[in-house]
Parts: sequence; structure tokens; C-alpha cells
Amino acid sequence: MKLSHILLPALAVLLLASCGGKNKCVVNGRLIADGFEGKKIYLYDYVTTEPVDSTVLKNGEFTFVSTVDVPYIGYIASEANDNGQYCQGLCIVEPGNVYYDIFSDSLSGTPLNDGLYGYRNDPQIKLRQRQLQDCQVMYARAATEAERREVKRCYDSIATLAMADERVLSLKLYEPNKDNVLGALAVYTVALQMATYSDLDSFLADKSATARNFLPTQERLKSLQTKSPVAGQHYVDIKGTDFATGQTAMLSDMIDGHLALVDFWASWCGPCRREIADNLIRIHNTYAPQGLVVVGIAVSDKPEAHRKAVADLGIEYPQLLDNVDGNACEIYGINGIPHIMLIAPDGTILARDLRGDDVEKTVRLALKELSSK
Repeated sequence: MKLSHILLPALAVLLLASCGGKNKCVVNGRLIADGFEGKKIYLYDYVTTEPVDSTVLKNGEFTFVSTVDVPYIGYIASEANDNGQYCQGLCIVEPGNVYYDIFSDSLSGTPLNDGLYGYRNDPQIKLRQRQLQDCQVMYARAATEAERREVKRCYDSIATLAMADERVLSLKLYEPNKDNVLGALAVYTVALQMATYSDLDSFLADKSATARNFLPTQERLKSLQTKSPVAGQHYVDIKGTDFATGQTAMLSDMIDGHLALVDFWASWCGPCRREIADNLIRIHNTYAPQGLVVVGIAVSDKPEAHRKAVADLGIEYPQLLDNVDGNACEIYGINGIPHIMLIAPDGTILARDLRGDDVEKTVRLALKELSSK
């Protein structure tokens, strides 16, 4: 994922546990937090997105039992609690005994998971995470727009350093794991930072077949080759569900013929919610009379969680749920949210990846140019 967005997606890694037998794996976890007791916990195959198993959190604990012939990346996700919050993360599902306590961040057991735990708990990674969290606190406490701009500059600078650290550590993790799924995940983490097909293709040239052929990495390579729409090109339509009516709708139904600000976001994304609260609602209220349309695209979200977020934030502009084809981020090559783009009345993308003050500045400039025509 990109930064100043949600940071270090591959660092959200977790959860396994106890095994017995040659290929038997028992995934044990602990989740003690308000509102999760009795909720379902799901295990998915991260690569195929296919469900593997589900269970219920009981006394703050859950267990998955399976036979594993080839280790794979598991994605574990909780059902939303009453506040619309989730707990989720990645792990390596392989034979062996593994235990993870989410809140003490204690993960132990199999060789691949030990390597994964060491990677995401590297002191440099932890330092960057603390620095970014501090920036978020300072941003929330900032009293003026000038202070917020300064904090954002600091955040972006640290985010750039964090991505560089992530690359170094990922390549270090890859070396002893070239021919297994952990090495493939490490290479994919770096692949997400690549902005062009040629850069990624060159990067993969000397990597192992296991890493090169890892499906998410190949999909990333393909998306860069087919080229997501960029500024100056016509936008690509998205099919989803109109949040207001519950009916299937197209993005074009909401924006065609208007200057449109399109925000890809999710209820669970803190930076997304801040961007909406600090910028988008005010921009909508200010510039709607001049013809601006603001549309939210809800990605990787649950309808009930989205509904609560809309109510809590007081969002009044249209929302399109990406739950029909579910490929909005793939179409636009988006690896981090929020991702905000401005689209002209004729459908030309004027700007992408807008944040903070740049959103309103770009809107004002576009309105000025349109009024002069």
C-alpha cells in the first residue's frame, strides 16, 4: 500500500498455533477485546481468497485444525464487533505448533512464522510505526491548517523512509527463504512499491521461480503492464451498489457530465476517515453549488460497517459499494487508501492520489478553468 495512506500492508501479519502429526496444523489464537467474544473468526487462503475454515471466539480463544501438504499464506479475519471494528492479519499455515496472542504480540512456533515474526518486529520497523503514530496524534491535535500541513510533510517524509526500510528488510528475509512462500511474500512486499512494469520485471529477473510465480506478484506485474488509467486518460467505469438505494449502479451514473471528486475508502481505514472529516465533507458543502460532485467508493468493506461510518461521519454525498465485481482497486492499480481522484465533466482524469490541501486546490483550479471556457 502506498503512503501517506495505510502503511506497510505486509506488516499486518499474524495468528497461528499448535500442531500434531506430520502434516497436521492447529492454528491457535487469542483475541481479548471488547465486543468480539462469541463472534466468528474466519481463515482464508490469502492468495486464492477461498475460505478455509471458520470458528467462534470462545473465552478469547480460537482454534483451526487442518492437514497441510504445502505451506500457504493464511488470512485470518474476525467478524465485526458492535462498533464495526475488525481484527485481521496474515500468517503462514504450515505443519508445526504455533501460538499467537494478538494484544501481547506474542507469536511462536514454526520456522516460517518465526521468520515472519522477526521481520515484522524488527526494531527499525517498530521505530517507523511509532513515528507515524506520533504524527497521526499530532495531526489530530493540530490547531491550525498550517500546523496540519507541517505534520503531513513530516508524515510523508517518515513514510518514505519506512518504505525504504521495508524494502531492505524484505530482501533480507527473502535470501534464506528463496524457495518457500515466506520468500515469495517478501518479494511481493517489494513488488507493491514498484510503479512501472519495467521496474518490476527487472527486479524479478534474478529472483527464484517460487517468488517470480507467486500469484499476487504476477497479478501486480500484469496490472502494471496493462496500465491503470492515469491523469490525462478517460476514467474506467465501476459497477457496484448504490448505497442510498441498494440497487446495482455504475460510477458513470453518479458522475457523468460533472466535475467529480472520487474517493476510494473504507470504514476501517483511519486516514480515510480523517480525510473525509477534515476535507471532503467541507469541500462537498462548499463546491456542490458550483457543480462539483463528490462520490465515495467503498472498497473491501462490509455494508453494515460502511453504514455506521457514513452515519458517524455525517456523509451526505453519494456512495458506491464495490461489492458487485469487487475490482475497483485492481482497475485503478490502487494499493493504498484513501485514494482520491478528480475527474473532468468529459471523463478525463485530471489528477490522482490527492491528499490534504491538494484536494481543494486542485478542485478550485479545475472549477476556475471550467468557468473560463
